[in-house]
Amino acid sequence: MKILQINKYYYLKGGVERYMFDVSSMLQDRGHQVIPFTMKHERNVPTKYSKYFVENIDFNSEIKSSIFRKIKMGFKVIYSFEARNKLLRLIEKENPDIAHIHKFNNSLTPSILYALKKKDIPVVQTLHDYRMVCPNYSLYDFNNSEVCEDCKGHNYFNAVRRRCHEIGTSYLVGLNIAVESYLYHFLKTYENTIDLFIAPSNFLMKKMIEFGVDKNKIIHISNFVYYEKFTPEYNNSNYILYFGRIEKYKGVKTLIYAMRYVRSSKLYVVGEGTYKNELEEYIKKYQIKNVLFLGFKTGKELKEVIKNSIFTVVPSEGYESFGLVVLESFASGKPVIASRLGGLAELIEDNIDGLLFEPGNIEDLSDKMNILLANRNIVVRMGRNARKKIEEKYNENEHYMRLMEAYSRVI
Repeated sequence: MKILQINKYYYLKGGVERYMFDVSSMLQDRGHQVIPFTMKHERNVPTKYSKYFVENIDFNSEIKSSIFRKIKMGFKVIYSFEARNKLLRLIEKENPDIAHIHKFNNSLTPSILYALKKKDIPVVQTLHDYRMVCPNYSLYDFNNSEVCEDCKGHNYFNAVRRRCHEIGTSYLVGLNIAVESYLYHFLKTYENTIDLFIAPSNFLMKKMIEFGVDKNKIIHISNFVYYEKFTPEYNNSNYILYFGRIEKYKGVKTLIYAMRYVRSSKLYVVGEGTYKNELEEYIKKYQIKNVLFLGFKTGKELKEVIKNSIFTVVPSEGYESFGLVVLESFASGKPVIASRLGGLAELIEDNIDGLLFEPGNIEDLSDKMNILLANRNIVVRMGRNARKKIEEKYNENEHYMRLMEAYSRVI
């Protein structure tokens, strides 16, 4: 089978790309041909298909540009003729059997959906966020730092009123994402061009149906990890670990603040993001000595950092669609302390393979961390339970079987 894998990025930027690359490897290992389509970027994984890739669109860099250029960029991130035409050329060259889409808005744009429809290519999309029902994709107001569902019922103008997007607080940004949402809602673009949606968590699936997605066109398939590539370690080091994107809604500030009440260990923060500089200033201001930023890590280096931690923390304050970092921690034999919110609560059995705390509650989080630090035997027991769960429930064979069922359904 020839399978188009479509995503905004073709390098390891975050959990979405990790899943895309793992799925691609899984499919290739089983004899399928995977054809990528994405944006150009200097960090992209080399591929013979790069000549079909779209020029990079970096909306962040346009924030301080002229009004005229912002408006021009605004149209380009709503509909890209370049993406549509290049994808048509790629389809004509390779004649794929199916397209598996990940994230594409604001870069490849929904223009690619019309290209796929024109060529009668069956389409499935893994929903890594809430973009189809929320203009800023997250059901989180970055301006007011809170979960937000104000756009329910297709009231997308609330994105302008709230200025809720993470790229600044400009009314123009809010207007752009609201216009795009209204346009593709009225055209019924997603309903008419995507045959099946895959939700990695039950929470995300139920939330999408609650916002109006047809329940007959969405299914739940959990993500997976190659657990054989992770060596579990139950004899722990002396640090707590956060790894992932460093953004406001990830709750890293809450975690850092909670470390002021943790005396017997230190916190390693692995990753990059737009919120990192502000957090470093916060640490400096309050002279927090037991937090260390290690920067971006991947591959063996990241696996070693996870393996040698005591446990990991996922303190998100927005609705996570899944939680791949939880699976990677479990595969390494590490329990996870996570906020009781979104898809995270589905992955962790409280007091079995981790602990859940109330999102944003510094006292609750610090108490949970201190409990595990004072009871290393519990850490080991939870870590073994976590590894067992990965082997039995979140392995690639189970995922492949479910994914093939989804592909067959639309083909």
